[in-house]
Formats: sequence, C-alpha cells, structure tokens
Amino acid sequence: MAAGSGDYVMLIFLPVQNILILTMFLQNGGHYD
Repeated sequence: MAAGSGDYVMLIFLPVQNILILTMFLQNGGHYD
C-alpha cells in the first residue's frame, strides 16, 4: 500500500514539476537562468 501510494505521488509530482519548470522558462522570456 505504501509503495503504491509512493508511485502515485511520483506519477503526479513529476509532470507537475515539468510544468512548473516550463512555466518559469516561458515567464523568463525563454532565457533559463
């Protein structure tokens, strides 16, 4: 059960993290600092 919920967290967190990075990248005008 714990391992299953951990997999769920990773499946949700990884795409969210990618979206946050993309959003910051776009807000920065495409210049990644």
